[in-house]
Amino acid sequence: MSSRRSSRRSCNQHGGTNQTTHHPTEPCADMLRFRTILKQFLEAMAESVSEPCFFTIRGRHQWGLSLHLCLTTRLYSALLIACGLVDLTKSTYSASPISLSEDTWKDFLERYDLADGTKGICEVTRGRIKYASLGDDRERRSHRNDDNMSLLRIGKYVHNGEVIKATMQINDNVTPPSFNHKQRTAHRKLINDTRDIISKYMFHDRIDDVMKWVEMEDIYNATVDSDSESDSDSDSDEDDDDDESSCGSEMAVDDKSNEKQPSKLLPPPLQQQQPRKALVLWDDVFSKANTTYESLSDDWVKDHCDKTEESVKQAMFQMREMGFSITPKIHGLECHLVHQMRTVPGGIAMLIEHWVEQYHQIAAEMDRLWANQPFNTQSVYRVRREHMRSHKGTGIALARIKKSKRGQKRKKADSTVEEKNRIKSDRIEVKGEVQEAMDKAAADTAANGSDTEDDMEDDM
Repeated sequence: MSSRRSSRRSCNQHGGTNQTTHHPTEPCADMLRFRTILKQFLEAMAESVSEPCFFTIRGRHQWGLSLHLCLTTRLYSALLIACGLVDLTKSTYSASPISLSEDTWKDFLERYDLADGTKGICEVTRGRIKYASLGDDRERRSHRNDDNMSLLRIGKYVHNGEVIKATMQINDNVTPPSFNHKQRTAHRKLINDTRDIISKYMFHDRIDDVMKWVEMEDIYNATVDSDSESDSDSDSDEDDDDDESSCGSEMAVDDKSNEKQPSKLLPPPLQQQQPRKALVLWDDVFSKANTTYESLSDDWVKDHCDKTEESVKQAMFQMREMGFSITPKIHGLECHLVHQMRTVPGGIAMLIEHWVEQYHQIAAEMDRLWANQPFNTQSVYRVRREHMRSHKGTGIALARIKKSKRGQKRKKADSTVEEKNRIKSDRIEVKGEVQEAMDKAAADTAANGSDTEDDMEDDM
């Protein structure tokens, strides 16, 4: 443990000692990165609460840490594995093959400056929690009414000497804190920082065992389908086995009944239609919208906007055919996209979300470069980088580089040309099929309208 300490003492010129702070070291780069990300996440979560709160490290209930952090069971389990905060060693003396070491948690919190006794923003402790206070509606396998559970405190005590008894906050049926916008921002940052390397831990060979441990399946019965709740005990045991085998599903859904039958997650129309058509049509719409032009009076611009409007109508027809609800964003695309293309000088290519996503990539690169630096140091680096990018000389240099690259004509690979031709032919084919369906629907509507008029005349 001493080789992984985050600080050391050095002698100064007057014979005294200075405390030199160093960043924590870990056995592997992945663990260092994940622990640093988790540290930043817990810091942001602690800043977002008005008073300290205790959460159980295990459990998918109202006081469970995974639900408070808005993480799915699989993602939360993968994060525990990546950070080395669960013991994966199988033991013949334990009912569950997974265990939690409080010493590991305390070492992590202390070395990453999260815990300092009762003065830190986080603290690991234990308390006897009543199962009835957790809000878990599943039937318990255990006949005990409470258990000594590991808890994590998030939030710093406001007043000196203030100590909140962990068990009182949960056992007294206090309402858990809500998930506010600050926590949502921290949650989004956690997902963006881990998305490129979390997959191998989400499909770890022990991920199923950790998920069962998190969901406390040694205490509660596994969730079963509502259709099988009235079956016999033997049938329910078979459902439990099916649930355990479904934990490895790639779908990030916590309800295991949905994992067993993925088709239940989709509306009935989607089981018969092809969403690929909608994706191809929207790809055509966005490619047309992402076009810049100098003058709105050019004939080709008017023709381009007319074609875009036709593509939008086809895409919206396909969306309605598949049974999708029309959200405000889709309404904006249907009713306002082409109008803005006709009226905004230069088009709306620079007003789409592309530049936002591009800056997200720049910010993610900065996070990877300086993930092991304190927040204050990161902010200084970011300001310097932004100042350099906004400097006039930097802009001129980047323009020269782009111009020099643009002047070099590179021969496109045959595979790239074939892919572009395939995309174009695919778009033409899909648009033709959807246009035929639109014409047929219009003809049916016209026929029904004429029949209705005839019936009204006969009645008169």
